Amino acid sequence: MYLKPDSGKLNMKLNIFASISLLIIFASCNHKQIPPSLWPFGKNKKEFKKVLQHYSSPEDSLKLKAAKYLIENMKGHYGYVPKNEYGFEEFFQSMDEKVSPLFLKKDNLYKVLKREIINIEISKGLADGTLKKPEYTKQYDASTITEEYLIENIDYAFKAWELPWSRAYSFDEFCKYILPYRYGNETLEPWRKTFFEKYSLVLDSIKNLHGSIPVLRHICKSTNLEINKYTNDINDPITPITILSGPISQKLELSDNLGKNGIKLSLFNQMDAMLFASCHDQSGLGVCILRSIGIPASIVSCLKHGDRSTGHSMVAFLDGNKEWRRINFGSSGNYDHRTFTNPKNFFENFHNMGNFELELEDGSGVLMDVVDIEVDLMKNAKKNDEITLCVFGDREWDPLWEGENKGTKVLFKNIGQISNMFLAAIKTKKKIKPVSKAFSIDNQGNVSYYKPDFSNQTGCSLARKYPLFGKHTERLNALIGGYFSTSESNDFANKEILYQVDTLLSYDNNLIKCKEKEGKFLRYDFPMSSWSKFDGPAEIAFYTTQGDTLKKLEGKYYASPQLSQEHINLMTDDNMLTYVEVWDCDDSVDIETGRFVLRKDKQPIWIAMELDTPTVVTHVSICPRNDKNGIYPGMRYELFYWDDEWKSLGMKTAKSDTVQFNGIPANAVLWLRNLDEGKEERIFTLKNGKQIWW
Repeated sequence: MYLKPDSGKLNMKLNIFASISLLIIFASCNHKQIPPSLWPFGKNKKEFKKVLQHYSSPEDSLKLKAAKYLIENMKGHYGYVPKNEYGFEEFFQSMDEKVSPLFLKKDNLYKVLKREIINIEISKGLADGTLKKPEYTKQYDASTITEEYLIENIDYAFKAWELPWSRAYSFDEFCKYILPYRYGNETLEPWRKTFFEKYSLVLDSIKNLHGSIPVLRHICKSTNLEINKYTNDINDPITPITILSGPISQKLELSDNLGKNGIKLSLFNQMDAMLFASCHDQSGLGVCILRSIGIPASIVSCLKHGDRSTGHSMVAFLDGNKEWRRINFGSSGNYDHRTFTNPKNFFENFHNMGNFELELEDGSGVLMDVVDIEVDLMKNAKKNDEITLCVFGDREWDPLWEGENKGTKVLFKNIGQISNMFLAAIKTKKKIKPVSKAFSIDNQGNVSYYKPDFSNQTGCSLARKYPLFGKHTERLNALIGGYFSTSESNDFANKEILYQVDTLLSYDNNLIKCKEKEGKFLRYDFPMSSWSKFDGPAEIAFYTTQGDTLKKLEGKYYASPQLSQEHINLMTDDNMLTYVEVWDCDDSVDIETGRFVLRKDKQPIWIAMELDTPTVVTHVSICPRNDKNGIYPGMRYELFYWDDEWKSLGMKTAKSDTVQFNGIPANAVLWLRNLDEGKEERIFTLKNGKQIWW
């Protein structure tokens, strides 16, 4: 069955019922030679023959088998290459130079400023023509790959297989997870030799492990790892992973602008700029680095988390005990292979390819704790239906995994122990057809069904269309200590406090009745926080009362030295989605920073406004960094419930920061939609009048 991956890649094919012939071909590298008539078609057949001839000596028998493995599995693989030159090489090679002065004492500051600067530079480059918006074409490996490329890849893969931590891996594991020359549809580059030689100094230090203990102490501290675990056994692949991933995690960063503008980075571009466009590319870089030093690795993907619209890709590698573990390569964290739980996880393997689409291999059972679940089918299900497990993704039910149709029930195997809402359905040409009620599971695999009960109706005042997370509370905490004031002079030598934030505000634009005071100069002072980083406000404003209405005050803004005109605009543009973010730094950092405010020596930060004439201030408003997923007056909202399809409970125009709906059936899966703007929405159920998000 075909699934649409979250990252916008080509459709991938899931097939758990692979034919016996394919299992025989792909199960091992030690199969018989496929006849030349079945080799990949194209002008490169001569190139493949040269490779096989190159390894025809008896001492190269394993390399010959490896060459056959790559050639036999090459059909269907391709990469995207730019149609013309777009200035990528020069642009991304210079990127690290532009941000290298930031690599000071604050590793996290370096990463976030790097991301911001690179996003700014990409926008500038696209605007002034330095960087052109790319167009790509497919280039098929079987038609373009060269003898030299394959030989270098094979030779250096074998060099890596000789490293201490690699010797325990079988030839089959070597072929599947070390030998492959690509991770996805990236442009082909001769990365194997470059990466091997790039990290040779690090690898040499491991051979004299006691000499690298200071390095290990630094890296283990940054990744929360126990140093003693990695100072005795150089045969454990976690040792080189720890040493390599630590420094990379301090520099490797995501650029949102790459994906938004359709820019696909090559591996060398990623390495030069320490930059990636998506978690899939981040994982691909990690896979290639690990393979270059002889550690079996593959991208493992969660196509859908199930409790949000997105999926995620990570690196899976075989540890010294032949157990698969997952990491966000280039990010700090541990290597516990059962830490991350998703509905399903799939290996993206080189050897699983058919009809130019990747066949994903189910890795759920070896990567996390799983359960088998048996679901009751409705009467509309037929015995020969191919039934899939669905989760709610980006405003629709997304097929995830095929089950075993047992007539009145369907069995879904190896499902992550996670609190999700599911649906069993069959796929039609245009949409899915449900064959079960919506259901959730517990960590034992017990199923709870959700069928709307109109004999038991309720009303509810709803305040959100998307769940609040811990980060939202942090944004509210970051405002505590800030205050509004007024003064007769622009230096605020004799200021009077109008309002001080001394408690958690609401996660919204807070309009607050303040002490009434006349003044010509108005100011908001950021809290003197001891935190090294915190979110500033998304909006601040002052109001006066005229009769029965409030009037927002307008004037000339000015600010403390840390705030640029752009920072002022972000906090006064009537857009609660734009905000500033404060970071402590030293005096040597002096660059364009976008939304980031650099606080040096913890000097006060403030934004002020000069009015034309003294005016009585009666209210102030402040909004924390926000996702704008609440309820807003004047916007239209519609509530739906699931009963084999989404059915409306009516549309309401909000008059306040909540919206009231009545006649809601009990035991229903609900979905609140903003009909005017935004797309972040999650399904929920009600329990004692509270929204329970799924």
